[in-house]
Amino acid sequence: MGNGRKNSLMHSKVQVVALSLSGLLTPSLAKAVTWDAQAERLQLVSASLLDAQPLLSPKQQTSDSGGFRIEGKAVVSVLPKMNATVGGKSEQPPQPPAHSIPTAEASYESPKTKIGRGLVRAWAGMLPASAAKSTGMKASCEQKINGLSLGLKADNTNFIDIALEVGQQWASTKVKGGITEPDSQDEFLVRSRLRFATLTMKLVDFPSLWFQTQIAERDVALHFEIPADGTVFDLQDESTVKEGSAATQATIGYDVGKGVQVAAGYLNVPHRVSMPRFLLSYSVATGDQGHRVAQRD
Repeated sequence: MGNGRKNSLMHSKVQVVALSLSGLLTPSLAKAVTWDAQAERLQLVSASLLDAQPLLSPKQQTSDSGGFRIEGKAVVSVLPKMNATVGGKSEQPPQPPAHSIPTAEASYESPKTKIGRGLVRAWAGMLPASAAKSTGMKASCEQKINGLSLGLKADNTNFIDIALEVGQQWASTKVKGGITEPDSQDEFLVRSRLRFATLTMKLVDFPSLWFQTQIAERDVALHFEIPADGTVFDLQDESTVKEGSAATQATIGYDVGKGVQVAAGYLNVPHRVSMPRFLLSYSVATGDQGHRVAQRD
């Protein structure tokens, strides 16, 4: 009897798939399937728009004996407009024109050795919930990030300085308010972990100019709750190198001087979102910043 029920259930599932492929589903059922799939898609893209993938700015080494650096930075992502159509309705989530999380970073470079310098970074940032409402959104958006990276710098070469870093970043986001309706109290929660590798290059003859590439694997958990009708979505989103869906970021930056750096980059999360990003940072470092330059002349 048990096997008969299993076979019957399997046969029913095959019938549903066959009917859907042949376009014979009833309009109401087909619309429900479309709404569900598009609602999931909308959440995945929304989570990618809120991504705070790190942009690690380099700095002229303080001295051969190593040193510390404290940096305040803002990485601004220019958000593209989303296609928010879900089923027969536009479920436009609250979206400001740009996104940024103020971040503080502390780093240490070890004394110079034959193979280069060791580099350790740690950073943390927070976007308060009130910041989103100040842009006119009908919802609050609170974000927190923290991360750690380890690296090796090979400098004082004849043509190019190279730094390779690997690290992780953890982030949490809570959006609460009018997402599906202006006066609703919907809740959208995102928790992510990024594992990344970053390569930074500086030409010896143009030390103020730098180039950076980054690849990152994302592991994101999403929870979307609509109290008005009791709807709850729980999703898991991954992008990996193995599947060819890892996020990539390319950046070009310039050391303005006196601790100020600016940069422009482009972030691509395959099948999710692509957007430009801009960096403005100010840092204070220990040691004599002119020492290493004088050795090269």
